[in-house]
Amino acid sequence: MAKPVKSKTAQKENAAAAARVLAFFVEKNGREHGAVKLMADELGADRKAVGEFIKRAIPRKYVEPISKITGWPAKDILPNP
Repeated sequence: MAKPVKSKTAQKENAAAAARVLAFFVEKNGREHGAVKLMADELGADRKAVGEFIKRAIPRKYVEPISKITGWPAKDILPNP
């Protein structure tokens, strides 16, 4: 069975939340260069995969680990699961 398609608004909110998470790692890294790698290393994920999901939305399996790292509630990381 196919997954329901999210509205454009939901997609934009999820992408904006992913951008906020990336901004957290940019700040933690002290510069933009290397922030995706830092995020990938802390999540135990592939850098390329992290780079791709930052453009769209964070997959559900990474919401809890990111929540622990950032201290943010899951709703701030993935507003429209």
